[in-house]
Amino acid sequence: MLACRTLEIPINITAKPPEEFPKTEGEPSKKAILQIETGMHNSEIAKVAIDENSNFLVTGAKDKTVRIWNLQNGELINILRPPVGKNREGEIYAVALSPDGRYIACGGWTGDEWDHTFSIYIFERESAKMVGLIAGIPAAVNHLTFSSNGEYLAASLAQGSGMRVYQMDQKGSYSLVAMDKDYASDSYWLDFDKTNRIVTTSYDGFIRLYDSSFRLVQKSPGKSGKKPNAVHFSPNGEQIAVAYNDADKIDLFSGEKGLFFKSYLAYESSYGGKDIKKGMLRLVNFSQDGKFLFAGGSLVAKDKSFVRRWKVSDGGENAQDYPSKMPRLNDIIPLPSQGLLTIGSSPAFELITSEKKTVFFRQSPVYEFSTLDNQFYTDRDGKVVRVKKSPESEKYVEFSLPNRRYKIIQNDNRRLHRPLTAAFGVVIKDWQGKSSFSLNNKTITLSPGEAIQSYTISPNEKLILLGTENSLYLVDITGKIVWKTIIAKTVWSVLFSQNMKKALVTLSDGTVRWYRVSDGKELVALFLHTDGEHWLLYTPQGLYDTNDKNGEMLGWTINQARKNAALYLPGYALKSSFRRPEIIQKLILSNKTDTEILQSLESTQPDVPEFMSALYESIVLPEENKTLDSGKTAVPVAKVFSTNPVDREIIIAYKKSDKLFKPFDRLFVYDEKERIYLKVKYAMHSMTKCALELDEANVFNKVKLNSTVYLESSL
Repeated sequence: MLACRTLEIPINITAKPPEEFPKTEGEPSKKAILQIETGMHNSEIAKVAIDENSNFLVTGAKDKTVRIWNLQNGELINILRPPVGKNREGEIYAVALSPDGRYIACGGWTGDEWDHTFSIYIFERESAKMVGLIAGIPAAVNHLTFSSNGEYLAASLAQGSGMRVYQMDQKGSYSLVAMDKDYASDSYWLDFDKTNRIVTTSYDGFIRLYDSSFRLVQKSPGKSGKKPNAVHFSPNGEQIAVAYNDADKIDLFSGEKGLFFKSYLAYESSYGGKDIKKGMLRLVNFSQDGKFLFAGGSLVAKDKSFVRRWKVSDGGENAQDYPSKMPRLNDIIPLPSQGLLTIGSSPAFELITSEKKTVFFRQSPVYEFSTLDNQFYTDRDGKVVRVKKSPESEKYVEFSLPNRRYKIIQNDNRRLHRPLTAAFGVVIKDWQGKSSFSLNNKTITLSPGEAIQSYTISPNEKLILLGTENSLYLVDITGKIVWKTIIAKTVWSVLFSQNMKKALVTLSDGTVRWYRVSDGKELVALFLHTDGEHWLLYTPQGLYDTNDKNGEMLGWTINQARKNAALYLPGYALKSSFRRPEIIQKLILSNKTDTEILQSLESTQPDVPEFMSALYESIVLPEENKTLDSGKTAVPVAKVFSTNPVDREIIIAYKKSDKLFKPFDRLFVYDEKERIYLKVKYAMHSMTKCALELDEANVFNKVKLNSTVYLESSL
């Protein structure tokens, strides 16, 4: 087939590409930042990666963490915490795992707060230590991938900044070796073949192919859509599959030159179906033997989600569907065993066998508020909140702030109010997904880059709340912006209390939050666990109340430096100071912020970074290991931080912020010459909750504060 739509233009990117490192190197703030921790991501999983032996899965999310999972059983191995900041700083949009599983690269909205440019962080998987930093990148990082030999790392960037290629030297450092800035829009995907050629996609409509020296050899427009999204080489590099964000088909292009003037990226065929609508096939990938194509994104038929598979040689005939538990996918990874790993934006991931059976399914315990469709209710004072449990459910989730009561109910028709989206004399149009809207035929423009997701009209019909992907706005009926509060999370729903004192919102991190209408200041946030039982209320300063007796759902992330991973301190470390239900109740009843209430009480809270620093300085471990009678080695790893005889809990603290103890780890303390073994109950960086392995009478009292905790080797 003749390729009349392509232009073959070999271009030498540059023999010596300019360095992009910033002139000054800033440092992240040391201020403690609150984060919810449930053992799973609580915001959208943007990208994932696996190693060549399919042992490890790495996930990166907008909740500002990177997580390492056992790909055989779905169990969490470790959590990586890059430096974070306020607003969007620290959100992860891209991850890559070197083929040998040794290094993890991650990036996204990373480094902008202190460098005013963006960064890629390199971690060593086994130790979970940050071992490298690539700085000075001009835009957010949307996708990362390693070459098949692990020597090169390629990145696709936002805002038309193109692609970059970095090479690792013998010391493990990365240097820029190639770039292409000639892009007119965001690039969301790229892929290496076995010979180190690269193919990229961009929303400027083009697919670009680079040779193994990273010179552009072909730039061709897409066939079925104008926004090419996912792209992959076939295992032998002879074909390239492309999926679009605005098409109902995926396309197959030639990855090689052929006879009869067939050029690179020559169109070969398309795959789709009559039941597929535009935008449903954003993702595509080849099976590892190259015989099949998998595609998906948001495929739903008869309320069932699925991934579609075609045999490449059939040319789109005889499709098979693999069921999925997730309505919207962010990635599809076929495995050597013919299994299929699917990643949901919800966030969740699932491993499906070739027989279409689920091996494991990991789902975040957060509610997906993006599908509420205004099924969001409150009472007159904004003290009771109710949301629909899910689009397909008839049940509702309800929480009462004064009573601290969480329940899942059928709609009991109790008089509650939902968002008001229409009123006499108030006409709002042209708002969905835009940074402006029409109010009574007058165009109101918000900050650049905003995308409106929700709005509501006040009960007196004089004010309008607008929720965007980053902010909450209050606008009066004339179109004047009264205030703007940056939230750095997508605001899916907005609602006024009927007395107009509080603004309620649902966010993409699964929280419901209350803001003061008079000035836009945050009052309190509510996290409801999907188990239908546990809840957490917390304020901007970290004061909290919860019915989770373990107190494990909240903590602080504390930056160390731009070249080091951040630390994490679980909330239970400072439970006596920050678990303040009485202040939460004062806040609810008075409409005051936590800062105002603390000032009125002349009360101050401990400085979390100072506490963390003092804690680390106090942990002095013996330098020598111990040899046990069995011949095993015992390594000093922690100190006993606290003991609780009521709950029979022992909390140990340690300096290795990258260490995540496992339930099978053999930990013990000495009582004179006797070893008292501990079992891990809840592992987290910096601190871990333990219990006695054998809870015998009087043994608990033998565990003394500041005792050294040893880890027994398995050899």
